Amino acid sequence: MRYFVPVLSVLTVLAGCGGGGSGSDTPDEPAFRDVEVTTLSDGGVLTLRVSTPDRRGLTLRQEDGSGGLFSNMNADSSRDVGGFKYFATTYLGVAQSHAFEQRRDEGHVEIVAVQDPRLIAFGPYVPGLSIHSEGGAVPTSGSANYTGDYVGFLARGASSSEHGLTESQITGDVRLEADFSGGTLAGEITNRQRFLSVDGSRAGYGLEDLTLAEVDIVGGATDGFGATEGGKLSTNRAVPEAGDLSGNWQAVFGGDEAGVVFGSIEVDHDYQQGAGQITHDYVELGVFVAEKP
Repeated sequence: MRYFVPVLSVLTVLAGCGGGGSGSDTPDEPAFRDVEVTTLSDGGVLTLRVSTPDRRGLTLRQEDGSGGLFSNMNADSSRDVGGFKYFATTYLGVAQSHAFEQRRDEGHVEIVAVQDPRLIAFGPYVPGLSIHSEGGAVPTSGSANYTGDYVGFLARGASSSEHGLTESQITGDVRLEADFSGGTLAGEITNRQRFLSVDGSRAGYGLEDLTLAEVDIVGGATDGFGATEGGKLSTNRAVPEAGDLSGNWQAVFGGDEAGVVFGSIEVDHDYQQGAGQITHDYVELGVFVAEKP
């Protein structure tokens, strides 16, 4: 089976069009809606559907719409991360596929790691994610600071024999600074923690901060992707193969006066370790939501 090189999310941009949020979605009673989530393997498209406030339906179909596998994802508040709600499928008593979602009036983000054996039959899936903004007027002058939560997954990269296997969860604090007069956005993700399980149940260790390099704002969103810097997974002898880690990020504003920022990142963690130059290939995919204090 052929696999695609990891790419970032579906980004639905309605921001900057002057209209406010619809107000139909709230964290407690989200509207019934399909959200398409990107997948990084041949075979199909993942869809997350809001069933009830504490349940999501996870469906995998072929790209032509045929076939399909379905499983329920139930909320588990003990695994929530900041403002993100955690959902999981359970198969034979074990949590399998995992998702984090933050849904609010101004928009929503979600990220899904597929590990359910019934779905993996279609092929390995690197985590998929999506961002959606309900829009709102974006200032053309002044500046603003934003703070919020980050959550992501670490999966084996394309050169790994276990490509697509999601093995860790990563969390952090995001800080952004928007210069509306100059039309730029930049920031960082700090307090990064790697948990040695996808559901966050096994404590891990701290990671390097991740810098979100400055990127232009156009039409209420970043103009394409900005670069990321840093974010090393560990402080042992492993060193990035290219000398530095490579990654990118994107974001979209939501709500009146750009009160909220929804975003995502992708970082290629390619390392060499020791005299024999043992290589390690991972991909970090994550989402964040930040708001004005």
